[in-house]
Amino acid sequence: LSMFLAYTMLLAGYLNRRLPFFMSLAMNSFFLILSLFILNHVLKVGPIRYWLGGWRPPWGIEYVVDAMNAYLLVIVISMIILGLIYSRDNVRHEIEGKKHPTFYTLVQLMAAGLYGITVTGDLFNMFIWLEIASLTAYALIAVAGGRALRPAYNYVIMGSIGAVLYIFGVCWLYSVTGTLNFGDMRLLLPLVYDNKAVQMGFAMIVVGIMIKAYIFPLHLWQPDVYTYAPSTISSMMASVHVKVMFYILLRMFY
Repeated sequence: LSMFLAYTMLLAGYLNRRLPFFMSLAMNSFFLILSLFILNHVLKVGPIRYWLGGWRPPWGIEYVVDAMNAYLLVIVISMIILGLIYSRDNVRHEIEGKKHPTFYTLVQLMAAGLYGITVTGDLFNMFIWLEIASLTAYALIAVAGGRALRPAYNYVIMGSIGAVLYIFGVCWLYSVTGTLNFGDMRLLLPLVYDNKAVQMGFAMIVVGIMIKAYIFPLHLWQPDVYTYAPSTISSMMASVHVKVMFYILLRMFY
């Protein structure tokens, strides 16, 4: 829904530049209501599992919502909504009027990526959502133009390095365990903790996500992003983007 809405907003923006803001705010408010129902279900009944396309794990992609990411989903959607409310007046001063539909389209796509990271139970599917969230973040930093272009370019380079390390790490783990499913891997990895490929894969994933989450000492490129990006995007990245990346690390460790 979030991804479909993003492209619909882009088309609607050609008719009226104000429509994308209201469409995004309304849809994410609807998502917040749904996420509260999900949280209530998880707390009362237990985790929710969904097999994409009906394919059973470990061969298919599984979405899993437990108490941890159910809470996170509510928090992420709430912060996206607050960021959108803040953006209404702010964007007018920082971004050209003709770019407003593009801006809200990218915000909605970034939100879709963050939502996907939060609920997926598959390592490769997480990579897909991670890149959707990252690619749109690069564009959102650059959308203001001018001095924001260089930090955006630096972010592209560092983010790409992080993505490559992550996917290489996933490949190493898959080569040993034969699965990409979190639940399966949790059962199989303790048997092969001493395997060099597993250790290398884990190290690559951790370093890759540390770059994405700009965790010390891999953060030196980040201050310029906060300085020159539109303030709406700086606030969203600081409050939501980096926290979802940290959530990935928690999933990998535990």
